Amino acid sequence: MDNVIASSGLFVIMISSLIFCFFGYRFFKLLLGLAGAIIVGSLTWAGFQHFAPQLQIPAIITSLIMAAIGAWLFHKAFKLAAFIYGSAAGVALSPAILPYLNIQERWIHWLVPIICGLIGGLLLLISKKFILKVMTSATGAIYFSMALFLTLIQFNIFEETVLDKPNSFHASMWLLSFSLCFFCGLFCQIQDKAAEK
Repeated sequence: MDNVIASSGLFVIMISSLIFCFFGYRFFKLLLGLAGAIIVGSLTWAGFQHFAPQLQIPAIITSLIMAAIGAWLFHKAFKLAAFIYGSAAGVALSPAILPYLNIQERWIHWLVPIICGLIGGLLLLISKKFILKVMTSATGAIYFSMALFLTLIQFNIFEETVLDKPNSFHASMWLLSFSLCFFCGLFCQIQDKAAEK
């Protein structure tokens, strides 16, 4: 049951991320609401799995309710939601950066995600048309790549320990999938003249 729900959730995240990556500028507010649903719903589900894994039905119902609330909040509090979503994208990028730094100090592993989060949040908050297209393409590509990576772990293609100790090969695979998705999405959004009208 858990594997089915997890796989379904990852599939939804991948599809949503691709839509955001390729059409994020055109449907930014709508997709920001969808992002709120995914983020809040996922956090609620993760909380249930950690603290009360036996409550499957209440977990599903509560997660769906919280997802609806998250969608509403992200749609209404647009600037705050844009900052949070940009920050989440920045933090999601940090695991791909850390393996290349080769720095053992513990505080660096906290500082890099914080800096990435602040940069991502501020860029999405103050962005103009081109930067918004870049950020939506990058955000969609980040979440698609992460969901794809987790799916590979789910199907035992990658070991679960990769999440704790990613090596340069896994980071390179993640960056390759991210880059392909990002540049294709950005090209599509730049070519989308209808979004400009």
